[in-house]
Amino acid sequence: MSLRYSSVYGVGQHGRAVNALLLTEPVEAICRGRRPEIRGDGSEVHDYKKVIDVAEANVQAMEAEV
Repeated sequence: MSLRYSSVYGVGQHGRAVNALLLTEPVEAICRGRRPEIRGDGSEVHDYKKVIDVAEANVQAMEAEV
């Protein structure tokens, strides 16, 4: 069994994380009353996963009788 994740986010995420700015910059702009800047043409897709969900998936995988 192999589990591979990308675009994981959650509490304690720092700005150096891969794709972190894709999440933090727009939220920060909105909080400051500014319009968020969305870069690109909209063709790039990210499927973000909460770190707690990834942790749960790992536990279930370890407990699975495969």
